[in-house]
Amino acid sequence: MIRVHIIAVLYFATISTVWADGKADLARGVHAEISQNYELALQFYDSAIGSQELTQNSLAIAVYNRGNVNFKIEREVEAIKDYTRAISIKPHFNEAYSNRALVYGKQGLHELAVEDLTKAIEINDKDALAYVNRGNEYELLLQHEKAIENWRTAYELGHRPHWLVARLKNGQGS
Repeated sequence: MIRVHIIAVLYFATISTVWADGKADLARGVHAEISQNYELALQFYDSAIGSQELTQNSLAIAVYNRGNVNFKIEREVEAIKDYTRAISIKPHFNEAYSNRALVYGKQGLHELAVEDLTKAIEINDKDALAYVNRGNEYELLLQHEKAIENWRTAYELGHRPHWLVARLKNGQGS
């Protein structure tokens, strides 16, 4: 009987070590997110974040990914918290600034969205999508010239969706 208990303890100790593997849980979270199993993705990201086994960079990515899932399932407050935390862990994380800006924009906080997109562009001035999104935010703020200027920069960087080409061709912001 004691042998059975020892084997059971060793078995569960081995499993819990596997379960506590932060890198594996981060990878599992990515897989679950790609599969659109968002609740499972959140569980794996939470486990990875809580594991205390991730490097600072991997921790920032796990928190950022959890923010992406929260945004996809319309948990905007949680998404903002996650993007903010990812930025605090990795201050030059331009994607976290860009995605937090998307949430702010969805909430109608267009000035905050412009601030975050400006920071993302300061970090990576070749991020064409950040220019597009900042142009969109300027358009919503009725700052048409700034919108067109940002869209033109995105176009020059190679981002050329059909709607953008049409707007620039017409010289219009809307």
